[in-house]
Amino acid sequence: MSPRALVANLRASPLGIALAISAAAVTVLVVGVNFVVLRSRVQSDVRQVFTQELAASQAGLQRIQQRDLRLLLETSALVSTSPTLRAAILTWRTEATAGLPPRPDLIATIQREVARIHADLDRDLLLVTDEQGRVLAAAGADAPLMGEDLSRFPAIRHALGAETVVPDSVFGVLRRGPVPLQVGCVPIILGGFPTGALLLGDRLDSVIAPLSDGTPTRAVITAGDTVLASTLPLLPAGSRWRDPGDDWIEAVLPLGRADDGAAASMHLLRSISGSLAPITRSTTRSFLLAALLAVIVVGGGAAALTFSLARDRARLREQIAERERAERALKTSEEALRQSQKLESLGTLAGGVAHDFNNLLSVMIGYAHLAGEELPPGSPARADIEEIERAAERATGLVRQLLAFSRKQVLQPQVVDLNRIVTGMTGMLRRLVGEDLSLVTKLEPRLSRITADPGQIEQVLMNLVVNARDAMPHGGTVTIETANVVLDEQYENRPEAIAGGPAAMLAVTDTGVGMDAATRSRIFEPFFTTKEAGKGTGLGLSTVYGIVRQSEGSITVYSEPGKGSTFRCYFPVVADRQGAEPSGERLVDRSVGSETILVAEDEPQLRALVKRTLRSRGYQVIEACHGEEAVEVGLRHPGAIHLLVTDVVMPHLSGKQVAEQLLAKRPDMKVLFISGYSDEAIEKHGVLQPGTVFLQKPVVPDKLAAMARELLDGANV
Repeated sequence: MSPRALVANLRASPLGIALAISAAAVTVLVVGVNFVVLRSRVQSDVRQVFTQELAASQAGLQRIQQRDLRLLLETSALVSTSPTLRAAILTWRTEATAGLPPRPDLIATIQREVARIHADLDRDLLLVTDEQGRVLAAAGADAPLMGEDLSRFPAIRHALGAETVVPDSVFGVLRRGPVPLQVGCVPIILGGFPTGALLLGDRLDSVIAPLSDGTPTRAVITAGDTVLASTLPLLPAGSRWRDPGDDWIEAVLPLGRADDGAAASMHLLRSISGSLAPITRSTTRSFLLAALLAVIVVGGGAAALTFSLARDRARLREQIAERERAERALKTSEEALRQSQKLESLGTLAGGVAHDFNNLLSVMIGYAHLAGEELPPGSPARADIEEIERAAERATGLVRQLLAFSRKQVLQPQVVDLNRIVTGMTGMLRRLVGEDLSLVTKLEPRLSRITADPGQIEQVLMNLVVNARDAMPHGGTVTIETANVVLDEQYENRPEAIAGGPAAMLAVTDTGVGMDAATRSRIFEPFFTTKEAGKGTGLGLSTVYGIVRQSEGSITVYSEPGKGSTFRCYFPVVADRQGAEPSGERLVDRSVGSETILVAEDEPQLRALVKRTLRSRGYQVIEACHGEEAVEVGLRHPGAIHLLVTDVVMPHLSGKQVAEQLLAKRPDMKVLFISGYSDEAIEKHGVLQPGTVFLQKPVVPDKLAAMARELLDGANV
């Protein structure tokens, strides 16, 4: 039967009309109920999804904020280790304390170094203040003028007055120019004391730029009840902040304090009605169409409703897919954060175990040394004991390399010969590169010497060779080269270059896959790596860069795809080629004495070793097992105490406190500090100050005796 005939029959039959109307009404009612239920369910699902998304965004921003805090701490360390800036700030502070007028050349040096560091950072503002909160130097957008007083800024007040860094107090908002800046501030520690504050900042419009019109999430940044920046047209900058109401899902991220002391926050907002409007309009149109079709054909209404529900489900799936994409992007940021936490955990582990491990190594090396001295020449046991000593010394090298990787070892720069370091590591490096690669050395016979920490230079060479090995998966050649070069003015004008003139070069070349320009521009960035997941952390070359720069050198790289890579490190040379050079032989000192020495050490085995070493050379030794006992014994002893040998970190009282209390009563007493902790722990207890005599563990008996004799004789140690 045709549709026209069916309509004609319905008109002719009152019952058919009633049935059609009843069927259409029932269908419309069913469609309406389903519409209401669907709209309520969608609204509930959207509210739940938005709440979860904003919570995830809030957690992600908090993790990014913590990562920025670590970047601030690392940047503060970079400022502290910049030789030029460190010397300039210390000189400026000394002259200012003495009441001398500020020197223009000194201020220019500080400003130039700050500008150089700012050029390396992807931040809008970098400034350095003195210990009073006045601007010493600044670089970037809307930078404050030199001498401007920022001491009222809560973040700067916290950095200048607190001993520890609290994330809620480190960040803040600085209103400079037309656009405020989100900033972070940490103290600059030089010589163990805060000498000023380091402040990094980004414009707020760049901070909330990702939350622009392309995303349903809106952001409003406030200080108190004032809007500083916003992606909501109804709340422009400068307007008064008000409660968004029940239609908006909100998550708040604290940003610290603004420069006027008001609490600054970032409000993340999602509109329920705005997000539901497209779905509601689509569903309403589908409902009307379904009701109209139900009057004609009951089955048509069900089909239209099914189509409408399928389309709504597709929209919901699209929203879920968008959330999954955001979660994947967040996981990428979290992976970089985990890499940073891994390095931080390694540094914490290195500093924590170094002291106890170095105590054990001191006992092993010391007693093996003493036992070897008591054996007659040619004794079979003497060779065994020397093997024990060599194994313990290799363990010492492992501790030094671990601390070098985490940048927490006590630096011991000395005049070194790069050729000797390369020669000493050649055997190990050949095993490192494997049988598929060739290792070639080209060493300048009359190479000039440099001033550096030998352990750090070894770390540089090892990291560069490992990088070369990984760039040649199918075999090739690694070439290590040294040479005397003269750097001209053209090189000197390059960024981060050392001064022109004579320099010593250490180069590592590979015949591997090479790099393009984009990769070369990022190779020294932390966590950047071209290796597949799980094959590298991206820290090797950034560690090389930090060591070379800390040694007052510079590094360059030349590479092309398919033509290998060459890394060249340049170091200033020492004018006197006859400077001190570690010979690698055992230090033998047969000096004897009869003076009285007080030994304060909480490790019993190490204390017994030190006591035995000194007594074997004729000294009168009194001992104490902790700080309080050392003070008590030192004050009670009736005769003179010529030398105090004390561990830095001990129970009850630190070595510094013991020395201060005893020197108040015995001003002629000399002091020798020993410790196996990293430099951070030692600086915390006041050692490594100018004039402090310090012996790094493991303790070697001959070296201990030599330093004690030189101290007692009044010589420079």
